[in-house]
Amino acid sequence: MRSVLFVLATLSFGMLSAAALAAQPAAPEMGNRVTALTAGVLCTPRVTERAEAPDTTLGFTGIVTDTPKFTFEQQQVPATLGMTFGLIYTPKFALINVRNLTYRPNATEPDVFYSDVLDRADRFRGFSFDYANELALGVWRLEGWQGDVMLYRVEFEVVAPEKLPEVSAYCMGMS
Repeated sequence: MRSVLFVLATLSFGMLSAAALAAQPAAPEMGNRVTALTAGVLCTPRVTERAEAPDTTLGFTGIVTDTPKFTFEQQQVPATLGMTFGLIYTPKFALINVRNLTYRPNATEPDVFYSDVLDRADRFRGFSFDYANELALGVWRLEGWQGDVMLYRVEFEVVAPEKLPEVSAYCMGMS
């Protein structure tokens, strides 16, 4: 009987470990048109203007002129208003008509918007939690494509705020 319980406990632990690993975000990927890529979390940066983006949930996207610095270089994000997650990448050359995709947990279609990258300077691409209905737990994925060529792919795991209290507390009152 003890050996049966041991086997059941071992199997249960193994399944829990596999489930925990399945929720982990994949390592960031960058295509051959990108020379550097960093993923991270920060308090919502200053949006300087908006651009129409009819294939997104809000119908627009915010534009951040100055490339922000990540407060935390990690792929786990607390579901907290005022929190932003994203990536900074450096293109090898100008990129026209970049298709930016945001895959939310359990969504049937990604949010999509297009942008041009006119120089080889660092570029910020992210998502900010501005509204309570955006706080979806699970794995989010940001991708960039130029035609059929992948520029970047980064996953983030959005978790309950109490799982990352120091990160959640950092942006409280700063947005």
